[in-house]
Amino acid sequence: MTFEQKVKGVDDSIGRGYLDLVVNSYHPLFEEIKTRAKEHMVSEQIPLIDLEIHSGLTFKQDGEFYNGKNEKVDLRELPKIYQKESNYIAGCGDNRSHRTPSIHEAMKDALSHFRDKVKKSLADVL
Repeated sequence: MTFEQKVKGVDDSIGRGYLDLVVNSYHPLFEEIKTRAKEHMVSEQIPLIDLEIHSGLTFKQDGEFYNGKNEKVDLRELPKIYQKESNYIAGCGDNRSHRTPSIHEAMKDALSHFRDKVKKSLADVL
């Protein structure tokens, strides 16, 4: 194994650990919002909340996220989805100074975006 391969192995290990730390830290916050969203969706007979991501991310009554292909999306996938969304938006605006948000920033964006969409759905019913 070359030295460069060893360095890549260490970097990959750190990346997985960092992702685990971020996802595990945000998990209880997502669960809190999911619980409220599910109650609201069932009581109002709302089948899904569209998170309006260009890849087609939705949240359904079963408490799971789904992509545009109607496949379940694990919480661990949200940072990557929101990083891609950030890059997509920057590309649409020809923002050449854009930098991809970190896993932590992307997860925080995902949480805020999800919370805002649930709040809007609650308000739309009133």
